[in-house]
Amino acid sequence: MESVVIREWGYYQVLYDANGTKVKELTIRPGASLSMQRHDFRAEYWHVVDGCAVVNTMMKSGYKMPPQTLHKHQYMDILKGEWHQLTNPFDIPCVIIEIQYGDKCVEEDIERK
Repeated sequence: MESVVIREWGYYQVLYDANGTKVKELTIRPGASLSMQRHDFRAEYWHVVDGCAVVNTMMKSGYKMPPQTLHKHQYMDILKGEWHQLTNPFDIPCVIIEIQYGDKCVEEDIERK
């Protein structure tokens, strides 16, 4: 599979990619955040493997949901078209398994705010 991809917020590695499903391992460094984003062609499932993350979401209607903290072994579904953001305001890295599923599981399917 793909080698490690470095980002400002940490890094990820693709573990599986076929037939409308992509599995990534994300490591978010302490104090870092991903962009607020949404996807037109895929939904996502996040499972926290280590550490904690705060998730910010906004419904398609524009209603901003209260931030939700995910602890080790907790999970969350992100619907297609739903604005979402992962942040790690904690002192240790957060490791998440992300399962993308839908018509297109490609990096180009990201709209950022």
